[in-house]
Amino acid sequence: MVAVGARRHAVRAARNGFSAILAQARNGTPHLIGHKTEGMTVLVSLSALVDMVQAVARTQSFGEALDAEGFRPVSGKKIMVGPGFPLEPLVRRKFKGADSE
Repeated sequence: MVAVGARRHAVRAARNGFSAILAQARNGTPHLIGHKTEGMTVLVSLSALVDMVQAVARTQSFGEALDAEGFRPVSGKKIMVGPGFPLEPLVRRKFKGADSE
């Protein structure tokens, strides 16, 4: 939830500003209340919860997910990328002055 933009609040701060937090949740901003993960509470609107459940229940390919997000590939000349380093075989090198094994 934090990765999708949820706001975090301490329990006391959430209690003091509950009306404002509730209004933001109704407008689509999820909120996390509490500090410890085990006891944390998520405040989210019902419409946002329905959207999350529908998104999870839907099976889609990677391409369909890109289309749903509005991804458009770059048009124009393709960029050719070569290998970063030449692929040389690994060779054990002998150092000058090293004792023989």
